[in-house]
Amino acid sequence: EFWQSLSYRRSLSPTRRPMAAQMSISDDEVAEIVQLATTEGPKNPELRKMGSEAFLAVSDSEHGRRSLFAHGAHKLLLKWTADIEVVSVNALSTLVNLSADMFEDRVAAMLELRALDRIHEVATTPECRPEKRDNAMALLANMTTGEEGARASMQLDNPDPVVRGQRLRQYIASFAESGDVAEGEVDSWQHIGSVIQNISQLQEGRDLLRRRSTNLLPRLLPHLESPNLVRRRGVAAAAKNCCYETSDHSWLLDEVGIVPRLLLPLAGPEPLDGVEREGMDAWLLEQLDAAGERKEREPDVDVRKTLLGAIQLLCTEKASRQALRKSRAYPIVKNCDTAEPDEKAKEIAFNIINFLVRDEEEGDNEDILGPSSATAGGAAEDAAAAEVQKADPTPQEMADRSPILNKDDEFVSHEGSAMNQVD
Repeated sequence: EFWQSLSYRRSLSPTRRPMAAQMSISDDEVAEIVQLATTEGPKNPELRKMGSEAFLAVSDSEHGRRSLFAHGAHKLLLKWTADIEVVSVNALSTLVNLSADMFEDRVAAMLELRALDRIHEVATTPECRPEKRDNAMALLANMTTGEEGARASMQLDNPDPVVRGQRLRQYIASFAESGDVAEGEVDSWQHIGSVIQNISQLQEGRDLLRRRSTNLLPRLLPHLESPNLVRRRGVAAAAKNCCYETSDHSWLLDEVGIVPRLLLPLAGPEPLDGVEREGMDAWLLEQLDAAGERKEREPDVDVRKTLLGAIQLLCTEKASRQALRKSRAYPIVKNCDTAEPDEKAKEIAFNIINFLVRDEEEGDNEDILGPSSATAGGAAEDAAAAEVQKADPTPQEMADRSPILNKDDEFVSHEGSAMNQVD
């Protein structure tokens, strides 16, 4: 129940693959095609090609997808991902559609059939065409929408700590190093943006992204300026989820330099005066000056809300609020609020402004984690309560206890899923 509350937004617009023509056939006809493809397909490539095209067309409807899964088509399709190009591309596209409904039994069945191994083989084959890799990554994104798939994608059950997370580190490195795709070409690693958004809902996922030795999160932040919306949404959501880790705020602010990266997409063409520029990050000023009046604010409202949400999370710690004031986040958030048409985004911006303009003498001297819980018992209970208070709160506990975090402001989930996103 808790996991689903975190991922509810991702299920609204999962990634699907378009069909040339939808095919409406009965359950019995689907069963016949599956049976024929199973018995005759291994020795007849043309039959496999026709079968893959039929399965893809059938998968365009909810009834068709239910029927395909019920008759075991997914077992054939996973085998066909290693077939000739046209068959493998159709098979992956159909699996993307089957997984897009995000039914747990389908994901569990695919995991049991080692779908993640097949995805890895496709993704890491040097001669793999971008369209095929894009399908494989879309399938991975859909499969990791739920907790079981997300954990499996991180190889968390592997007893070897070196192996755990190894594949995802490889995918994330490829994502971080790519992105310069010419117009009309396929961005074959784009859906890793959705994957990192989803794994960052797991503690292990946030730990992976924040690991100092691999430096993954800092390598992802430049993609907040990507022309690809899937990349921007995924990275923004992952960054926000990492901001729930209050113990890492100083690292995020001082070493990662997350604030300028969050502020740049929120900045518009509004000029800043001398006082507003004083103390602002040099890189941020350079970017704003280079763009001048041509500077455009992030066009996607979900990305804007996610970025504002990340800054709001940084406001939960006194030291972080002081750093935000010092870096002159206020004028950019204020201008964003003024220009913002979305009420939810304006509400988040207002919360940020409220804390950044508050003077020290007015009480800005505490971390915003809600009131401490007193006990009416003796010394033993008081000591136990003190231990509880010293423990770092979980992200969800912090959201529940904080007066500035709306109860609806959950971990950001992926909406363009092919892991699908977090808010």
